Amino acid sequence: MQEGMLELGIKVDQNEKSYISRMNYRFPLKVMRPFYMDDMGTAFVYVFDTAGGMLAGDRADYSISVEDCARLYLTNASTSKIYQMPEGKAFINQHFHVGENASLECFPEAITLFRQSELETQTRIDVHPNSVLAYCEMYSSGRKSTGESFEFRSLSNRLHLYIGGKLAIWEQFRLNMEREQFARLGYLEGYSHWGTLYLYAGQGKADIIRRLQEYLSTKDRLSVRAGCSLHPSGVITMKVLSSNYEEMTELFNDVWSFMRPLMLKGELPYIRK
Repeated sequence: MQEGMLELGIKVDQNEKSYISRMNYRFPLKVMRPFYMDDMGTAFVYVFDTAGGMLAGDRADYSISVEDCARLYLTNASTSKIYQMPEGKAFINQHFHVGENASLECFPEAITLFRQSELETQTRIDVHPNSVLAYCEMYSSGRKSTGESFEFRSLSNRLHLYIGGKLAIWEQFRLNMEREQFARLGYLEGYSHWGTLYLYAGQGKADIIRRLQEYLSTKDRLSVRAGCSLHPSGVITMKVLSSNYEEMTELFNDVWSFMRPLMLKGELPYIRK
């Protein structure tokens, strides 16, 4: 049983360059030193799971704080694997804090659920009303190359997004494959991958959803379905269903490449994986 932990604090220096001010991690989680790939001083940070995946009883706890005026782009190098487990489950707990005039871009690779696996995730995001957030999460129903699809036991996902200390978005879903067939009509309808992107840039930027909807209308294809909505809090939620992981990842990347100049006034650099 492994209990991985990552605590990360990001501040900004007098030259408007963001840096890691506090870091504490425990095996199997590890962090690379930041890269700088834009002209805004954003710290581009990669997280690694050196164990390669999670087994029953394993847990990973993340606490990420982006202080006032700092900028962080957080990702990982490969998909997160939830391995087969005869019993028990794995746990992922995440807490993100985004300060005033700060930005967090979080784009990890997908979580892949192996046969007979079980995962419970909980995410809390606290953002200042004057901040920018782009948080993405993606899931794969199994190892498609081996014909494995929707053979995991269950997935429980819970997310709370607070703006200025007030709950704005609360979302929860649970897929229990021992009770339901979620690939059927009315559920995931045969799609093997799904994901969500949460965008926030303050109340004054809520009108950008129209431009996002126009952009998505040019990206529609048979293997990928996407839609977005605007919450009264100013949070834009984009949902994606796909039969192809690469195309889903490409769509999220294309959308953020389009939205980043509107929300952060900066182009998205090439993210090497």
